[in-house]
Amino acid sequence: MLVSRAPPPTASCDLRTATISANPAENLKAVLDRIEAARKAAIAPAGETRLIAVTKGHGPERILAVLEAGQSRFGETACRKPK
Repeated sequence: MLVSRAPPPTASCDLRTATISANPAENLKAVLDRIEAARKAAIAPAGETRLIAVTKGHGPERILAVLEAGQSRFGETACRKPK
């Protein structure tokens, strides 16, 4: 079982209340900063943490901006109807 020493979520790191800025590169940096803070606060931090950005609902201009900001892993979620 993993236990975290991280403080309880606040408005600045609670994804339910986080604000998405108009700048995708700023959003990426903010998410990576939160991931790194959580990793460092963990009792047994992972040696490596990877972010997979989900592109669903975002246009090519926002996806390209995140790609140009350094994000290299992208994923997509989609429900498929059984055949």
